[in-house]
Amino acid sequence: MISPADKPIMFSDKVAILGPGLLGGSIAMALRDRGFTSELALWARRPEAAAQIRTMQLPVDVSTNLRRCVADAGLVILCTPVDTIVSLFKKICPMLRPGCVVTDVGSVKSALVHEMDEIAADRVRMVGGHPIAGSERAGIEHARADLFLNAACILTRTSATDEAALGLLTWFWELLGCRVSVLSPEEHDEIMARVSHLPHLVASALARLVRTREDAAAAWCGNGFLDTTRVASGSADLWTGIMQANRHEIVRCLSELLEDVKSAKEILEQGNPDGITSFLHEAKLARDSVQALRNHVTDQS
Repeated sequence: MISPADKPIMFSDKVAILGPGLLGGSIAMALRDRGFTSELALWARRPEAAAQIRTMQLPVDVSTNLRRCVADAGLVILCTPVDTIVSLFKKICPMLRPGCVVTDVGSVKSALVHEMDEIAADRVRMVGGHPIAGSERAGIEHARADLFLNAACILTRTSATDEAALGLLTWFWELLGCRVSVLSPEEHDEIMARVSHLPHLVASALARLVRTREDAAAAWCGNGFLDTTRVASGSADLWTGIMQANRHEIVRCLSELLEDVKSAKEILEQGNPDGITSFLHEAKLARDSVQALRNHVTDQS
Protein backbone atom coordinates (compact mmCIF):
# COMPACT_ATOMS: atom_id res chain seq x y z
CA MET A 1 0.00 0.00 0.00
CA ILE A 2 2.89 2.38 0.66
CA SER A 3 5.04 3.82 -2.10
CA PRO A 4 8.79 4.44 -1.86
CA ALA A 5 8.04 8.17 -2.04
CA ASP A 6 6.02 8.03 1.18
CA LYS A 7 8.39 5.89 3.26
CA PRO A 8 11.16 8.48 3.78
CA ILE A 9 8.74 10.74 5.67
CA MET A 10 9.73 8.85 8.79
CA PHE A 11 13.41 9.57 8.29
CA SER A 12 13.40 12.98 6.62
CA ASP A 13 10.32 14.73 8.03
CA LYS A 14 9.50 15.98 11.48
CA VAL A 15 7.10 13.93 13.60
CA ALA A 16 5.02 15.75 16.23
CA ILE A 17 3.40 13.90 19.13
CA LEU A 18 0.71 15.82 21.00
CA GLY A 19 0.23 14.46 24.50
CA PRO A 20 3.03 13.16 26.77
CA GLY A 21 1.20 10.25 28.41
CA LEU A 22 1.77 6.51 28.27
CA LEU A 23 1.09 6.15 24.54
CA GLY A 24 2.67 9.40 23.39
CA GLY A 25 5.79 8.78 25.45
CA SER A 26 6.04 5.18 24.29
CA ILE A 27 5.77 6.23 20.62
CA ALA A 28 8.66 8.65 21.11
CA MET A 29 10.77 5.99 22.84
CA ALA A 30 9.92 3.35 20.22
CA LEU A 31 10.87 5.66 17.33
CA ARG A 32 14.24 6.46 18.87
CA ASP A 33 14.76 2.78 19.67
CA ARG A 34 14.20 1.94 15.99
CA GLY A 35 16.68 4.44 14.66
CA PHE A 36 14.50 7.46 13.89
CA THR A 37 16.98 10.32 13.75
CA SER A 38 14.94 13.16 12.25
CA GLU A 39 13.26 15.85 14.32
CA LEU A 40 10.84 14.54 16.95
CA ALA A 41 8.67 17.05 18.80
CA LEU A 42 6.51 16.40 21.85
CA TRP A 43 3.83 18.84 23.01
CA ALA A 44 2.69 19.02 26.63
CA ARG A 45 -0.18 21.25 27.70
CA ARG A 46 1.18 21.92 31.19
CA PRO A 47 4.64 23.42 31.88
CA GLU A 48 5.17 21.00 34.77
CA ALA A 49 4.57 18.04 32.43
CA ALA A 50 7.10 19.43 29.96
CA ALA A 51 9.59 19.92 32.80
CA GLN A 52 9.09 16.32 33.94
CA ILE A 53 9.82 15.02 30.43
CA ARG A 54 13.00 17.08 30.19
CA THR A 55 14.31 15.39 33.35
CA MET A 56 13.92 12.04 31.57
CA GLN A 57 16.49 13.17 28.98
CA LEU A 58 14.52 11.84 26.02
CA PRO A 59 16.04 12.92 22.69
CA VAL A 60 12.97 14.96 21.73
CA ASP A 61 12.12 18.65 21.47
CA VAL A 62 9.62 19.21 24.30
CA SER A 63 7.44 22.31 24.20
CA THR A 64 4.20 23.78 25.51
CA ASN A 65 3.97 25.87 22.33
CA LEU A 66 1.53 24.05 20.06
CA ARG A 67 2.38 25.99 16.91
CA ARG A 68 6.08 25.38 17.37
CA CYS A 69 5.51 21.68 17.92
CA VAL A 70 3.51 21.05 14.74
CA ALA A 71 5.31 23.52 12.45
CA ASP A 72 6.55 21.77 9.27
CA ALA A 73 5.66 18.32 10.63
CA GLY A 74 5.02 15.58 8.09
CA LEU A 75 3.22 13.41 10.64
CA VAL A 76 1.21 14.54 13.68
CA ILE A 77 -0.07 12.03 16.25
CA LEU A 78 -2.81 13.09 18.66
CA CYS A 79 -2.34 11.28 21.97
CA THR A 80 -4.67 13.26 24.21
CA PRO A 81 -7.87 11.94 25.88
CA VAL A 82 -10.75 10.99 23.58
CA ASP A 83 -12.92 13.95 24.55
CA THR A 84 -10.21 16.46 23.59
CA ILE A 85 -9.00 15.00 20.27
CA VAL A 86 -11.48 16.70 17.91
CA SER A 87 -11.10 20.15 19.46
CA LEU A 88 -7.32 19.83 19.41
CA PHE A 89 -7.38 18.73 15.77
CA LYS A 90 -9.58 21.68 14.85
CA LYS A 91 -7.14 24.02 16.59
CA ILE A 92 -4.00 22.75 14.87
CA CYS A 93 -5.40 22.31 11.35
CA PRO A 94 -4.66 25.90 10.26
CA MET A 95 -1.10 25.48 11.60
CA LEU A 96 -0.30 22.36 9.57
CA ARG A 97 1.43 22.27 6.25
CA PRO A 98 -0.75 21.08 3.34
CA GLY A 99 -0.71 17.33 2.92
CA CYS A 100 0.43 16.64 6.48
CA VAL A 101 -0.65 13.21 7.76
CA VAL A 102 -2.57 13.30 11.04
CA THR A 103 -3.66 10.36 13.16
CA ASP A 104 -4.77 9.70 16.74
CA VAL A 105 -4.67 6.90 19.31
CA GLY A 106 -8.21 7.20 20.70
CA SER A 107 -10.13 4.06 21.62
CA VAL A 108 -13.37 5.45 20.13
CA LYS A 109 -13.49 6.19 16.43
CA SER A 110 -16.95 6.87 14.97
CA ALA A 111 -17.67 9.93 17.11
CA LEU A 112 -14.26 11.37 16.17
CA VAL A 113 -13.29 10.31 12.67
CA HIS A 114 -16.27 11.59 10.67
CA GLU A 115 -16.06 15.01 12.29
CA MET A 116 -12.31 15.12 11.78
CA ASP A 117 -12.76 14.18 8.11
CA GLU A 118 -14.88 17.30 7.67
CA ILE A 119 -12.37 19.49 9.50
CA ALA A 120 -9.46 18.10 7.47
CA ALA A 121 -11.23 18.69 4.13
CA ASP A 122 -8.56 18.77 1.41
CA ARG A 123 -5.89 20.45 3.53
CA VAL A 124 -4.46 17.55 5.56
CA ARG A 125 -4.70 13.75 5.40
CA MET A 126 -6.41 12.34 8.50
CA VAL A 127 -6.61 8.64 9.39
CA GLY A 128 -8.13 7.42 12.65
CA GLY A 129 -5.94 5.06 14.64
CA HIS A 130 -6.04 2.97 17.80
CA PRO A 131 -3.02 0.98 19.03
CA ILE A 132 -4.47 -1.50 21.53
CA ALA A 133 -1.58 -1.28 23.94
CA GLY A 134 -2.80 0.75 26.88
CA SER A 135 -2.66 0.06 30.57
CA GLU A 136 -4.42 1.08 33.75
CA ARG A 137 -1.21 3.00 34.46
CA ALA A 138 -1.22 6.48 32.97
CA GLY A 139 1.59 8.97 32.46
CA ILE A 140 4.89 9.10 30.62
CA GLU A 141 6.67 7.66 33.65
CA HIS A 142 5.17 4.30 32.62
CA ALA A 143 6.08 4.64 28.93
CA ARG A 144 8.43 2.12 27.36
CA ALA A 145 9.89 1.47 23.93
CA ASP A 146 8.50 -2.07 23.64
CA LEU A 147 4.89 -1.20 24.48
CA PHE A 148 3.69 -1.86 20.93
CA LEU A 149 5.49 -5.12 20.24
CA ASN A 150 2.89 -7.70 19.04
CA ALA A 151 0.08 -5.29 19.93
CA ALA A 152 -2.93 -4.96 17.65
CA CYS A 153 -3.51 -1.61 15.98
CA ILE A 154 -6.69 -0.64 14.17
CA LEU A 155 -6.70 2.03 11.47
CA THR A 156 -9.99 3.29 10.08
CA ARG A 157 -11.06 3.82 6.51
CA THR A 158 -13.89 6.10 5.38
CA SER A 159 -14.89 7.50 2.00
CA ALA A 160 -12.62 10.47 2.74
CA THR A 161 -9.52 8.43 3.65
CA ASP A 162 -6.37 9.05 1.63
CA GLU A 163 -5.01 5.62 0.71
CA ALA A 164 -1.38 6.77 0.65
CA ALA A 165 -1.77 8.13 4.18
CA LEU A 166 -3.38 4.87 5.27
CA GLY A 167 -0.46 2.97 3.80
CA LEU A 168 2.04 5.22 5.50
CA LEU A 169 0.42 4.70 8.89
CA THR A 170 0.22 0.95 8.34
CA TRP A 171 3.97 1.00 7.78
CA PHE A 172 4.49 3.32 10.75
CA TRP A 173 2.69 1.11 13.28
CA GLU A 174 4.30 -2.03 11.89
CA LEU A 175 7.66 -0.31 12.36
CA LEU A 176 6.79 0.08 16.04
CA GLY A 177 5.88 -3.62 16.28
CA CYS A 178 2.09 -3.62 15.83
CA ARG A 179 -0.18 -5.98 13.89
CA VAL A 180 -2.31 -3.61 11.81
CA SER A 181 -5.92 -4.10 10.69
CA VAL A 182 -8.18 -1.70 8.81
CA LEU A 183 -11.85 -1.33 9.81
CA SER A 184 -14.61 1.21 9.46
CA PRO A 185 -15.03 3.50 12.49
CA GLU A 186 -18.35 1.79 13.26
CA GLU A 187 -16.83 -1.71 13.18
CA HIS A 188 -14.06 -0.53 15.49
CA ASP A 189 -16.48 0.88 18.06
CA GLU A 190 -18.69 -2.21 18.04
CA ILE A 191 -15.69 -4.44 18.72
CA MET A 192 -14.15 -2.19 21.37
CA ALA A 193 -17.45 -1.96 23.24
CA ARG A 194 -17.42 -5.75 23.53
CA VAL A 195 -13.76 -6.42 24.33
CA SER A 196 -12.63 -3.26 26.15
CA HIS A 197 -15.25 -0.70 27.15
CA LEU A 198 -17.87 -3.06 28.62
CA PRO A 199 -15.22 -5.13 30.46
CA HIS A 200 -13.98 -1.93 32.09
CA LEU A 201 -17.52 -1.07 33.17
CA VAL A 202 -18.07 -4.57 34.58
CA ALA A 203 -14.73 -4.51 36.43
CA SER A 204 -15.74 -1.19 37.95
CA ALA A 205 -19.09 -2.63 39.05
CA LEU A 206 -17.35 -5.59 40.73
CA ALA A 207 -14.95 -3.25 42.54
CA ARG A 208 -17.89 -1.17 43.75
CA LEU A 209 -19.63 -4.32 44.98
CA VAL A 210 -16.83 -4.98 47.47
CA ARG A 211 -16.72 -1.34 48.52
CA THR A 212 -20.41 -1.35 49.43
CA ARG A 213 -19.97 -4.17 51.94
CA GLU A 214 -20.23 -3.07 55.55
CA ASP A 215 -17.63 -5.58 56.71
CA ALA A 216 -13.97 -5.73 55.70
CA ALA A 217 -14.59 -7.95 52.66
CA ALA A 218 -11.67 -6.36 50.82
CA ALA A 219 -9.27 -7.96 53.30
CA TRP A 220 -10.14 -11.37 51.85
CA CYS A 221 -9.84 -10.48 48.17
CA GLY A 222 -7.35 -12.75 46.42
CA ASN A 223 -5.51 -12.53 43.13
CA GLY A 224 -8.59 -13.66 41.21
CA PHE A 225 -10.50 -10.58 42.29
CA LEU A 226 -7.53 -8.30 41.65
CA ASP A 227 -6.96 -9.78 38.18
CA THR A 228 -10.64 -9.46 37.29
CA THR A 229 -10.87 -5.83 38.41
CA ARG A 230 -7.39 -4.63 37.40
CA VAL A 231 -8.62 -2.26 34.69
CA ALA A 232 -10.94 -0.51 37.15
CA SER A 233 -7.80 1.23 38.44
CA GLY A 234 -7.69 3.28 35.23
CA SER A 235 -8.28 7.03 35.25
CA ALA A 236 -11.96 7.78 35.89
CA ASP A 237 -11.74 11.03 33.90
CA LEU A 238 -10.16 9.31 30.90
CA TRP A 239 -12.70 6.49 30.89
CA THR A 240 -15.64 8.84 31.30
CA GLY A 241 -14.73 10.37 27.94
CA ILE A 242 -14.40 6.95 26.31
CA MET A 243 -17.70 5.62 27.62
CA GLN A 244 -19.58 8.80 26.80
CA ALA A 245 -18.28 8.75 23.22
CA ASN A 246 -19.16 5.06 22.67
CA ARG A 247 -22.16 4.83 24.99
CA HIS A 248 -24.63 3.54 22.38
CA GLU A 249 -22.51 0.49 21.54
CA ILE A 250 -21.72 -0.12 25.21
CA VAL A 251 -25.43 -0.05 26.13
CA ARG A 252 -26.20 -2.54 23.35
CA CYS A 253 -23.52 -4.94 24.60
CA LEU A 254 -24.58 -4.37 28.19
CA SER A 255 -28.09 -5.53 27.29
CA GLU A 256 -26.64 -8.79 25.96
CA LEU A 257 -24.56 -9.24 29.09
CA LEU A 258 -27.53 -8.65 31.37
CA GLU A 259 -29.45 -11.38 29.55
CA ASP A 260 -26.55 -13.78 30.14
CA VAL A 261 -26.31 -12.79 33.81
CA LYS A 262 -30.08 -13.24 34.13
CA SER A 263 -29.72 -16.79 32.75
CA ALA A 264 -26.98 -17.55 35.29
CA LYS A 265 -29.15 -16.18 38.09
CA GLU A 266 -32.04 -18.42 37.07
CA ILE A 267 -29.77 -21.48 36.94
CA LEU A 268 -28.52 -20.77 40.45
CA GLU A 269 -32.02 -20.15 41.78
CA GLN A 270 -33.12 -23.52 40.38
CA GLY A 271 -30.19 -25.28 42.07
CA ASN A 272 -29.27 -26.84 38.73
CA PRO A 273 -25.67 -28.14 38.92
CA ASP A 274 -25.68 -29.35 35.31
CA GLY A 275 -26.75 -25.89 34.18
CA ILE A 276 -24.01 -24.28 36.24
CA THR A 277 -21.41 -26.66 34.80
CA SER A 278 -22.59 -25.99 31.26
CA PHE A 279 -22.53 -22.21 31.77
CA LEU A 280 -19.01 -22.29 33.23
CA HIS A 281 -17.76 -24.77 30.62
CA GLU A 282 -18.96 -22.60 27.74
CA ALA A 283 -17.24 -19.61 29.32
CA LYS A 284 -14.01 -21.58 29.75
CA LEU A 285 -14.03 -22.65 26.09
CA ALA A 286 -14.58 -19.05 25.01
CA ARG A 287 -11.78 -17.74 27.22
CA ASP A 288 -9.38 -20.50 26.19
CA SER A 289 -10.05 -19.88 22.49
CA VAL A 290 -9.19 -16.18 22.93
CA GLN A 291 -5.95 -17.09 24.70
CA ALA A 292 -5.06 -19.66 22.02
CA LEU A 293 -5.62 -17.10 19.28
CA ARG A 294 -3.45 -14.55 21.10
CA ASN A 295 -0.69 -17.14 21.51
CA HIS A 296 -0.87 -18.09 17.83
CA VAL A 297 -0.65 -14.49 16.68
CA THR A 298 2.32 -13.85 18.98
CA ASP A 299 4.11 -16.97 17.72
CA GLN A 300 3.59 -15.87 14.11
CA SER A 301 5.05 -12.41 14.76
